[in-house]
Amino acid sequence: MSTIFTRVLTGALLSVSAFSVSAHDMSAHATMTMPSTATWQGEGIIKKVTPTAITIAHHPIPALNWPAMTMQFAQPATHPLTAQSVGEEVDFTFTEGDAGYQIVSLNPHR
Repeated sequence: MSTIFTRVLTGALLSVSAFSVSAHDMSAHATMTMPSTATWQGEGIIKKVTPTAITIAHHPIPALNWPAMTMQFAQPATHPLTAQSVGEEVDFTFTEGDAGYQIVSLNPHR
């Protein structure tokens, strides 16, 4: 009877050990395959500027399959863009973060 118990216990320990190793390997792969932060380009007209957000009526953004619309983008937290004025045509770059879409850069349309 002790031989059967020993074999069962050994099998259980090997299973736990193998599970532990494979779980560790999978978490390492998950970290390695995380996508980089994507950015997208748009152009439009500034409709409103506040210290925390810029509202832009933008043209379609094909990369996201978005039609033309007016939407609010968060200001960059480290350097808010206050020099822009309502009615100005702009080219802009934005990204998606935890709090929604955020402006990365904003330049007068050429």
